[in-house]
Amino acid sequence: MVAATNRDLREMVDHKEFREDLFYRLSMVEIRLPRLAERKEDLPLLQRHFIERMSAEYGKPIRGIAPRVQILFARYSWPGNVRELENVLAHACMMCEGDIIDLPDLPEHLTAPAGQATTGDEGLLPMAEVHKRHALRVLAAVHGNKAEAARILGLHRATLYRLIEEFDPEEVKAAGT
Repeated sequence: MVAATNRDLREMVDHKEFREDLFYRLSMVEIRLPRLAERKEDLPLLQRHFIERMSAEYGKPIRGIAPRVQILFARYSWPGNVRELENVLAHACMMCEGDIIDLPDLPEHLTAPAGQATTGDEGLLPMAEVHKRHALRVLAAVHGNKAEAARILGLHRATLYRLIEEFDPEEVKAAGT
């Protein structure tokens, strides 16, 4: 039998939160695997594996991931571990219209500023507001790194700084800058 958990069962036994007899039945061989956030060097291999599998499963010719998505993945904390990565890539593969997964293909929780979901009505907004929202999403995705955000947006860093000055300070704060 193989069992997995994200909890420290020894500690739970010590605190009488897990049955000792069951622990000893399960713990013949223990393998501790660090969280994905602690082994980000595994991301490219895992990404390739999941994309190949899902590309075949969904019948979509996806070749890879855009560099800006790879940067976002490398900076993301992956609280849901490898399962979250798998689900994110499954979502992206289903949403991807081309052969490269890019930011618009990702689930909203990875690209929307913290605590702010997009409403889906961007088509009814003035173009300046759409640009502002996109810039804030990118800033949040790169954890406020303005140089990286400018690169992804295709702007000179000074242009991005001028743009940010026009935004509501609370929105900029929520984006992590």
